[in-house]
Parts: sequence; structure tokens; C-alpha cells
Amino acid sequence: MKFPKFALPLFLIASSIHELPAVTVDFVPVVNAGDPGSPGEEGVVPYSYEIGRHEVTNQQYAAFLNAVAKSDPNALYNPLMGTEPEGGINRSGADGSYQYAVKAGRGNFPVNYVSIFDAWRFVNWLTNGQPAGAQSSATTESGVYHLNGQSSLQAFSADFEVWSGGGFALPNAYEWVKAAYFDRQSGSFYDYPGSNSAPVAEAAPGGSNSANYLDAVGGLTASGAYTQTTGPYGTSDQAGNVKEWTDSINVANNLAARRGGGFSSPLPDLARANFENADPLDEGPDSGFRIVRKMWGPYSFVAAGHVDTGDFLDVLWVTLDPWVWSGKMQKWLYADSTEVADGGGWIYIPR
Repeated sequence: MKFPKFALPLFLIASSIHELPAVTVDFVPVVNAGDPGSPGEEGVVPYSYEIGRHEVTNQQYAAFLNAVAKSDPNALYNPLMGTEPEGGINRSGADGSYQYAVKAGRGNFPVNYVSIFDAWRFVNWLTNGQPAGAQSSATTESGVYHLNGQSSLQAFSADFEVWSGGGFALPNAYEWVKAAYFDRQSGSFYDYPGSNSAPVAEAAPGGSNSANYLDAVGGLTASGAYTQTTGPYGTSDQAGNVKEWTDSINVANNLAARRGGGFSSPLPDLARANFENADPLDEGPDSGFRIVRKMWGPYSFVAAGHVDTGDFLDVLWVTLDPWVWSGKMQKWLYADSTEVADGGGWIYIPR
């Protein structure tokens, strides 16, 4: 198929790795916007987005702590991360000069002992460009989530303009469920992440439908350890390992939903039909999270051969089939002509 000269809107999909100053986040695209289902049904999402391939790891969270928690007024670090065998991060020094180091062999394990407020502050930090400094509106307290030094659902608010403009967030129930359970071939939902059959509780690497639950290994496994088991869109560990915080909250009852079950959870906790309403301050050994970001596009043309993507890639020059030049990134992007439809194309950002 000949690559079109973009007489129609261009759809950009950042379907790879976002290079960030300290933390690299590996995303997978979740497409099929407006997938089959009833409006309001969990898993039906009317837009495309990206979700973390893996749960946020100790390595990533330690980089966050070293950037913003030399003093730690919001208790982003739980001492159990250091003292408990399932924790993965040690802290040293005194208040004002704290330092954080990943325990040997635990860098690629999911961070645990985190509340939903810890997770929100982590994604605010990503949204703000991973700055180093005290916990403030410039680092952790503003972004997609306005926290203002509070750890209360009653004091919390979200900024959807920041989210729509490229901010990082926790997945809501719809986004989390779609990434875990939606069968693109049948247009229906699986009962368990990536399968209608219950996953086998066994040690990694396991088989094509394995997971870490029912105390199969007596604790956490490294992110992506079940190498043959992935979700419909390529995620790992949406079944078991750590229970993942989502943005589905009940302010009146002070509850936040976690999905997917943890390393000691029973089978029903992994099912699509079930979720756990938890105290948002809970910081257990099986409490973790992954992140999402809205996918880019569509965008309008500003001149023949140019498309304006706003703050993401600025104005692209799209007339040299199959390459696209980004002035902002100062690099060529490859547009795979075999994936192009009349309504636009997929743009792959080289890793």
C-alpha cells in the first residue's frame, strides 16, 4: 500500500519506550477505541491509550525517592521496604539527606508497601518531568492529581486537561480491565487476564497461562518473569504478583479499588468480575501499581505536508514516504506503510 500524503488526520502512537531523565517506562498501546460492549461497562474505553508493560519496579521507585525524598514529609518511603524480606529498597542517612538504594537482586521486582497516594505522587513526578527537589507542587503535589500535601480522598482532585495533554496517571477500572481481559479477535472479554481458563499457580517462567498467586512461590516474582504469559495487548503480571491500585475510588466510603490479585490471593481475586475495595492508605507487601498515558491523535494539518501535534512532537513534516521528520525530537520517525489505512498511519518512535 502506498503511504498516503496525510490528506486525513494523522494518528500518532508512541508504542515503545519513553526516554525520561531518570526513569524509562515501557508502554504497550491499547487500541480498538470504541470496542464492542455496552457504554459504562468496565473494559469499554472510547479512546486509545498506553499502559505500562510491567508494574512499577523498585529501581524506578528508588529513583523517584532519591529525587524528591531527601526529606519525606508525605512518607513516600515505608520502612518495611527495607526491613521486610519482600521489600526492595533500603534507606540510609538522616532527614534532609536521606539516600535510597535498591536491595541486591530486587531492582526488577515490583515496588510494594505503597499506598494509592504514593502512586499518585510518583505519576505526578513523571508528569512534571522527573525534577529533583522537595515534595511540592513542582514535583509531587500537582500534575494529573492535586494533592497539596494531603493524603485524603476528600482533599484529592484530578486535572483531566493535564491527563489529556500527556500526563501520566493510574489506570481507571475501564482501562485496567480492557488491557487485561479484552479479546480483540472475538470482541468479548476473557474471564481471567488473557484467558478464559484459570491461570496455573506455579513458579516462573511457567507456561502460556501461569501466574504468581496462591503463594505459588511464597512471595513476589520479578516483573515479566512469566515470559510466556502476556495479556491481550502485551502486559505482564496483571494476574497475581501485586494487587494494583486503580483510579476507581469511592470518596464517600474512603475506598480505592485494586485489581488483579497478589502473590497470596485466591483465584477469584484474579477474575474480571472481582476487585478489592481497599483503604487508600494501605501499604501491604502485595500492594503495587502500573501507569497509563493517553495515546496521541488525531491531529489537524496546518499546511500542505505538515501536521501539528501540539506539545508532543510539535509540527511534523510528513511528505517523504515513509519517513516523518520531527523538529522537536530532531530525528526521523518511521511510518510503516504496511500499517497505514486511509484515515492515517502508525508512527513508530525508534528506541
